[in-house]
Amino acid sequence: MVLRKNSTRLNSILVAKEKAISNRMACGGKMGITLTIIIPVFNTPKDLLERCIRSIPFQDERIEVIVVDDGSCEETAKHLRMLQCEDASFRLHTQTNAGQNAARESGLKLSHGVYVLFLDSDDYLDSEAILYIIDLLAQNHPDILAYGIQYVDRAGRPITGKRRCEERYIPIETKHYLIETSALWGQIISRSLFFDPSIEFCKTCRVGEDLATLIPLLLKADTIAATNLNAYYYVQHNNSITHSQGEALSLDILLAFDFILEHIENGETYTQEIEWLAILHILYYGTFRVMGDQSAGIAARRQLSNFMRQHFPAWRQNPIFLMNVQRRGLPFWLVVTGQWRFYSLLKLLKSKLSKLKLFPVA
Repeated sequence: MVLRKNSTRLNSILVAKEKAISNRMACGGKMGITLTIIIPVFNTPKDLLERCIRSIPFQDERIEVIVVDDGSCEETAKHLRMLQCEDASFRLHTQTNAGQNAARESGLKLSHGVYVLFLDSDDYLDSEAILYIIDLLAQNHPDILAYGIQYVDRAGRPITGKRRCEERYIPIETKHYLIETSALWGQIISRSLFFDPSIEFCKTCRVGEDLATLIPLLLKADTIAATNLNAYYYVQHNNSITHSQGEALSLDILLAFDFILEHIENGETYTQEIEWLAILHILYYGTFRVMGDQSAGIAARRQLSNFMRQHFPAWRQNPIFLMNVQRRGLPFWLVVTGQWRFYSLLKLLKSKLSKLKLFPVA
């Protein structure tokens, strides 16, 4: 009986909160909503989910938050309702499991902000930086604004960082930004870009889905800018999608590039940049994904090479690739050109020499 009373009270609180949020959303631009933060959730660990949501500055009325529960288990769904009841003024949308990009798309359809930020539910934000960035958006009106990213472990301890620039705000060229980004969560995007009928979320793959969605958006943007503010904390842990991508998904990157090639209209302007992205994501990262199992990996590696031969036959002459060979050295060249056996031998040799303190492991 007590449980039923508590459940009824919780539901009534949630209904009241949802009604208040809906009234605010109905006013749209009249309420001055600058930024919509969209968080897709699927069975995210409680501690990470709670830290993610509580990192958002809800007190600022220029921000709206939409959490999309993409078919999570009952435990996660209940935790979301509790967070919404306690102190978080976010809108909660529930759907059957359809994948991360489908959840992002659902959130976008419900959004009212001038800009959108896609926040993964195991990551979190720097609330002060976000508030400052909203001011930058209002002052400069870029189509896309990239911010600094801090990579941390599950406990929040810094691992490494990615600083976009040294200035508080600076415009950057599309060709430069194309070759250094791959994730939808790495920047704030004007919602108007999604109104273009040629723009859609890639939902055909799990490896490369962010890249496939982002590249057409970047090519549509008139102005791209960056700030030196570190606004996003990317959490590296064993349960994340990045760390759990196995060989079963390894060839999904080819589906991602099929999507990119089908959806870019002015790709000829950035042929070298897109070709470089294919080299990096298909021949380099793709090789590491498929070569865990030697027998299956060889066949998969052949598929990766055949895709490059078909769509980017002159990739070995790509100037960005040649520059990176000089910068990254022999191990990079061996992996990209398919010399996996020599790469493995080189790695083994370095390991043995490092034990003798004759050669540091790269």
